[in-house]
Amino acid sequence: TYKEHKSSWEGLMKRGMSKDFTWDHAAEQYEQIFQWAFIDRPYVM
Repeated sequence: TYKEHKSSWEGLMKRGMSKDFTWDHAAEQYEQIFQWAFIDRPYVM
C-alpha cells in the first residue's frame, strides 16, 4: 500500500507521469504502422 511503501509509490507515479501519453505520440505510432504496411506489401489488402 501507499502508506507502507511511500517511496516506491512516489517513484512509480513519477515514472508514469514522465511518459508521453499525448495524442500526437499515439498518432505518430499509428502512422508508422501504415508506413510499415505499405513498405511490406503482402499485408496491404
